[in-house]
Amino acid sequence: FLNTILHDLDRAPEGVRLGGGWAMDPCAARDASWVDFGSGFFWAPILEWGRRGKEAYLAVNLPEGMLDADRLGELDEVLARLGELPRPLPEIPQGKVVDHQPGEAQWLKRVEGVLGEIKRGTYRKIVLARKTRVEMGGGADPAAYLATRMHSGLDVFLLRRAGSVFWGLSPERLISRNREQIWSEALAGTRPRGANTADDKKLERELLGSEKDRREQDLVREFIEGTMGPWCSRVQTGITQVRKFRSIQHLY
Repeated sequence: FLNTILHDLDRAPEGVRLGGGWAMDPCAARDASWVDFGSGFFWAPILEWGRRGKEAYLAVNLPEGMLDADRLGELDEVLARLGELPRPLPEIPQGKVVDHQPGEAQWLKRVEGVLGEIKRGTYRKIVLARKTRVEMGGGADPAAYLATRMHSGLDVFLLRRAGSVFWGLSPERLISRNREQIWSEALAGTRPRGANTADDKKLERELLGSEKDRREQDLVREFIEGTMGPWCSRVQTGITQVRKFRSIQHLY
C-alpha cells in the first residue's frame, strides 16, 4: 500500500490529499461489514473543501481528460445543492446496544490468553478488537454524526462505498508528504484528561512514566521506522511527549 500511495503522490499536483487505510491483517477473512472496503482502500475526493488558517478553498480533483462538459454540469449541480443543506442538521436518534461480539466472558478469556503469550515472549504486542452492534431509534444521518465531532481535535472522516458507510475519528496522521520529506506519527498509550489543571498534569506525568505505555509506543515507532527505512535516505525521530485531545491524552 505504501508503494501505491507514494507512486500516486508522485503523479499528483501539490496539495492533493488521499484518504483511506488498510486492515491490520490484510490476509484475514473479511467480516461482512467490511466487504465493500476490501483489505485496503485509498481515494482522492473529487470535490474537496478545506481551510488553511483564515482562508477557505474549494478544489476539484479529476484525472486528466475527465473534465468534460458532462462532468462540469455534475459539479455545478453539487455546488448548487451545498446551499440547500439543512441547518441545523437533523437531531441524532438514540441508539440501543444490541450485543457485543465476542461477549464479555469470551472477551476476558482472550485478554488473559494474550497477556500470557506476551509474558512468555511469544508476542511483543497484539491488538484485540470486538464489534458492538447498535440499533438506531430512527433514520441515522451519517453527516449529522460527523458534525458532532468536527471540533474534537481529531481527524474525522466519513466514506460511503457501495451500500456501506465507514465513519470514524483518528488522533494520528498515517502519512504526509511535502516534496522530498515524509512525516508519520507514533501515538500509543492513553490516559483520560484530568478534571482540572493539576489533575491533568498528574495524569500526564503518570503516562510519561509508565513503562508499559512507553514500551507500547516504542513498538509503534519501531514499526514506522522499519516501514519508512527502505524508502528514505534518513529516518529521524523526535522526543516523546504528550498530545492532548478533548477527553484523552496519548504519548506522541
